[in-house]
Amino acid sequence: MVRQALTELCYEGLVYRQRGRGTFVSTPKTAEGLISGLGGLADDAAMRGQKVQSRVLVLHETPVTESVASRLNLAPGELVVELERVRRLDGEPHVLTMTYLPAAMVPGLAQRDLNGSASLYQILREDFGLPIISSLRRVEAATASVREARLLKVDRGGPLLVLRSISYTTGHRPLEYFIAFHRGDRSAFEVDLSSPAGSASRFERVSVAGDGFLP
Repeated sequence: MVRQALTELCYEGLVYRQRGRGTFVSTPKTAEGLISGLGGLADDAAMRGQKVQSRVLVLHETPVTESVASRLNLAPGELVVELERVRRLDGEPHVLTMTYLPAAMVPGLAQRDLNGSASLYQILREDFGLPIISSLRRVEAATASVREARLLKVDRGGPLLVLRSISYTTGHRPLEYFIAFHRGDRSAFEVDLSSPAGSASRFERVSVAGDGFLP
């Protein structure tokens, strides 16, 4: 009965086993909205009473790459704001995020100080009048590279959850494309499903690999 109980706790993610060492209590994972929530990490964390701090690694305007241009409907050579940050929850590295926005839509953003507790979505909403109206997101499993392991304080080859997102503002204009590498030992994504009988759910749209919406 004890073995069965421990197995069930493992399935629930409340404990984990290490071969040759034993069974240990898991650190609670941070649940984040995958589809149902359109707020950023700062908004999600504030609702849970957690504190987010960001360290900016890259913030500049640069010509768009072909890959990013296709997602933001930009022409070759147009400028984007490229923003790379390590974001910490309650002092612990949580996610490495690369964000791209059309520079013409956010003039002067590359000169802002986005370190500390600054919320990008709040700045877009309040200073540029660009609220996030909808997003198309995809999550997949990956392992940490040397750089990702160093920045997120995890083992090389450790589990990551990679979230890719295209976000739209009013008029269904693409505003943001980001790739976020979440620590697999600290993150969980929640989905609120609501679908009329007989129709495909939103989660099915996002989880199907190879459907072409996020190459």
